[in-house]
Amino acid sequence: MGRTYCCAASCGCVGITLVGAMFVILHKNNVPANVTVQKDIVYGSVGKHQLKLDVYRPKSDALLKAAPLPAVVMIHGGGWREGSKADMGSFSIGLAQKDYVCFSVDYRLIDRGRNH
Repeated sequence: MGRTYCCAASCGCVGITLVGAMFVILHKNNVPANVTVQKDIVYGSVGKHQLKLDVYRPKSDALLKAAPLPAVVMIHGGGWREGSKADMGSFSIGLAQKDYVCFSVDYRLIDRGRNH
């Protein structure tokens, strides 16, 4: 069974379940053959700024047709000042290899007191 960890975050306590040894550090352009990545899908906009996400999923069509897969929303760190959805790529690939669908999202960052 997986282990559940509790991480302190600015919005409270977030439960994270790790299923086995799934996290492998990979070069961000090195996507294994059993994972499909769809990048820069627009999920919203604020003014002229588009909010985008990347989807990581198992490549197996048979697996996708058999039943709904569990999904995980990956939110990068950086204190609202830095970071990118790409920062969660290695973790998302690891989860996709374990038959999860991952949505790695970008969000607006703070720049000198203003969002952008």
